[in-house]
Amino acid sequence: MNDFILKVVATVVGVGAASGLFYRDDSVYLISDNTNYLYRYSLSANTLSKTLLVDDDAPREQLPKKQKRDFEAISIAENCFYIYGSGSGSIRKRNIQVAINVADSGWRMQNDLTSLYARLRGLFHISDDDFNVEGAVHYNGQTYLFNRGNGPGHVNGIFRLGAATRDTAFIPVDLPKLEGVQTAFTDAVVLDDKLYFLAAAEDTESTYHDGTVYGTLLGTLSLPDLSLQRCAVISPSHKFEGLTFVRRDAKRLTFFLCEDSDTAGLETNIYQLSISE
Repeated sequence: MNDFILKVVATVVGVGAASGLFYRDDSVYLISDNTNYLYRYSLSANTLSKTLLVDDDAPREQLPKKQKRDFEAISIAENCFYIYGSGSGSIRKRNIQVAINVADSGWRMQNDLTSLYARLRGLFHISDDDFNVEGAVHYNGQTYLFNRGNGPGHVNGIFRLGAATRDTAFIPVDLPKLEGVQTAFTDAVVLDDKLYFLAAAEDTESTYHDGTVYGTLLGTLSLPDLSLQRCAVISPSHKFEGLTFVRRDAKRLTFFLCEDSDTAGLETNIYQLSISE
């Protein structure tokens, strides 16, 4: 995994604070933590379109921190995107999940996850200040929600929810530090029998406030036991928050990544990461 190539392959103008992405059929779908849209960027045509996630009268882009819905995770299952609010900061606006049909973005369903998030905090004794969903994977009848351990307790771990049952588990994951700063989950994607994840080191003990970034690592967890396998630093300075699989060839894996630069700019770089298997 230390044999990797990281480069910018596109710059998307009109999207800032990118927090998750998904690649499919020459298009990159992006979410942002301070907007109310799912964006679709065509790589070949260099065009951007967007789909409204929640239909209300609130501002839809460039929302201030206290008003944003904090969409941080995107996954796909049965031809639907599932987009999750982080649930952080005890802010009800951040407890929303939106489902959108991939083929027909006019079909949209909104779910209030307030009760689910409260149940997860209660079951596993996680404080409001430590609860922060930043990645989601739907796989083999299970939903995996990645809790980013950037709160005071550094609670890195994965909620595993059974789709057909209410069986629920929380698996803590001991992640390494970068420059003495604890890394914390920012996204994940499933490939074969592994979960590939990103974890960033940000010098803060708040799920609400930003801090100095000390880099991002890429790691793997085995399925189904979720044991940590490998980790490698892919940047000493970027806070990557989105990860999606692109292709496999010549014993190499290619992913796309996006970052949240914590600025007010309306540009997002899409990075290509190639690693050896």
